[in-house]
Amino acid sequence: MSALEFSFRTNMAQSDRWTLKILSFPVFHDAFAKAILASPLADPAFVIALDAGSAPDILSKLALMEEALDPSVFQTLISEGMLLEQFWCLTTSSQQAFFNSTATQLGFGVWTLSE
Repeated sequence: MSALEFSFRTNMAQSDRWTLKILSFPVFHDAFAKAILASPLADPAFVIALDAGSAPDILSKLALMEEALDPSVFQTLISEGMLLEQFWCLTTSSQQAFFNSTATQLGFGVWTLSE
């Protein structure tokens, strides 16, 4: 396994771990959690990269992805707007911790957000 492949797999496992921690909150039901995991939103880095300015903005970003998502996944996510907003809030709130953990595990040390 190449170093790049190892790095990619490590980052994906890290993403999965963070997403599963967030989805373990009792506010998220199974159908919603499965829809998140079946979409690009399962990767916290992707959610952060969407650069939604507010919780309602995540719904408009999701609407732009409709054609790229399985119709049942899209329908579940768009119909659960409040849960999607809560998921977005929790994911973006954990941004610093997520990137610190990922950078440390990849051997880059502590990551700091420069503003």
